[in-house]
Amino acid sequence: MMRLLLNNGYKVERCFYCYHDSAFDVVEAEGKIPVSFCEFMCLCCLKHLSGSVVRILLDYVNHVHICSKLRLILEKQRQWPEICEILCDPRSLSHLCRLEIRKRLTMRRLNNPEIMGSNIFPPRLRRFILYEELDLYRTTSKPAV
Repeated sequence: MMRLLLNNGYKVERCFYCYHDSAFDVVEAEGKIPVSFCEFMCLCCLKHLSGSVVRILLDYVNHVHICSKLRLILEKQRQWPEICEILCDPRSLSHLCRLEIRKRLTMRRLNNPEIMGSNIFPPRLRRFILYEELDLYRTTSKPAV
């Protein structure tokens, strides 16, 4: 479900806008500070999911800053070494290209089966742009005849 939202244009960067480390000014018009992603992930019923959620989110962003509050939660998760590696190393050129291509195509075009099914994109590039290599539910085997 989360990948469906992400593939269809959810603005993932917003999850990493946080006021805990004073990197962002996050105040609504009424002067209220909205609940941040890191506070949401601190809920006891969600802490165990934080590593896998953040790991998935990192597939959809360039370089992001993880606030100290979220970092404390993530350091206790089994996904932390991989998350730490992603955060510390520069993103791959192919990852950056995918993000830029998706941004320039816009969600309207990415979700248009006529455009994405046309010969404009070679099949391998189309699958890459659409994150199909991360589709855990797609079956690769053909049904028996």
